[in-house]
Amino acid sequence: MWINSFNNFRAIAIVFIVAAHSYGISGVQRTDFFDYFISNIIAGGTSLFVFISGYLFYEVFYKNFDYISFLKKKANNVLLPYLFLGIVPISVYLVFIQGEFNGYFDATQPGLIHEYLIPSIKYYVSGRFLPAYWYIPFILITFVLSPLHVRYANLSLRLQIITIFSLCTVAVLVHRPVENVNVFQSLFYFSPVYLIGITTAINKEYVYSSLKGKDGFLLAIVVGLAGLQASLGLYGNFHKPAFVYSGVDIVFIQKIFMCFFFMIFLHRFENYSNKLLCTLASTSFSVFFIHPYIIQAWPKLGLGSIGQGSWLVFLFTVVMICSMSVVLAKTAKLIFKRHSRMVVGY
Repeated sequence: MWINSFNNFRAIAIVFIVAAHSYGISGVQRTDFFDYFISNIIAGGTSLFVFISGYLFYEVFYKNFDYISFLKKKANNVLLPYLFLGIVPISVYLVFIQGEFNGYFDATQPGLIHEYLIPSIKYYVSGRFLPAYWYIPFILITFVLSPLHVRYANLSLRLQIITIFSLCTVAVLVHRPVENVNVFQSLFYFSPVYLIGITTAINKEYVYSSLKGKDGFLLAIVVGLAGLQASLGLYGNFHKPAFVYSGVDIVFIQKIFMCFFFMIFLHRFENYSNKLLCTLASTSFSVFFIHPYIIQAWPKLGLGSIGQGSWLVFLFTVVMICSMSVVLAKTAKLIFKRHSRMVVGY
């Protein structure tokens, strides 16, 4: 099902994700309120992606849901490129790099199984071998749990709201996992966002009519929460062990409001098609897979030290990484043709 506003939303979401990984290579130093504020606006872009995924799950798959067919499609489009693109970085870690995450991935005993097989499994299960790749184990588990999401969609609105409220309460308290290693903590954190996407899709007409013209109000809440977090001297995502109390995750709440802001705002342009956004949206998952490689290679090109502390250079960096990722995705499409989706997700 083609929903133009959500297609544009997907393009914007991937820009947020790329931006969140571009601080180090652009040389931005976050030292004052403005820096913190911008960082808080950018932080947590994954929630936008998850909200869209939940929304589209209902719109595209729910009505004629076929679990096996659904999993096969996700295995081809998500799991296979993840496994393929993980080979090189995991091999580099196994051969050249030790001590990551306090030695969690290191061999505990000599031998092929303990030195290579078990660490490889740990890397693939956690996704801790490239920036952003932790998302894939989480979303794959989410796909496996899709029969539960179908049952959720059949619940009354009252029960859905109770479920969402309960899971959101857990999410704002457990926060995201340290180094994004704990996939089950990520599942607890992001699942309510996915469910919000489903409930929103079910009740989209009511949501659109109720929030029509209120996108400015939603944006004001987003800005206010980002400013509140900055005023507390905090920026970025909240990460911690699940059972250690460390306050309320402001970014989680902020991004829920941002999801609705973009949903309502972009609905204004439902009949407007932008070629740039369409291109970025159609290659968004490839951009997700490819941009960490570019980020790793960026310093080797001697670009990391240009314009230290400049947000303008940061913007340039994000645009360049997105553009290069799209070009590489298109190139892969030309080379691998119909098999490119299983290689780079496009």
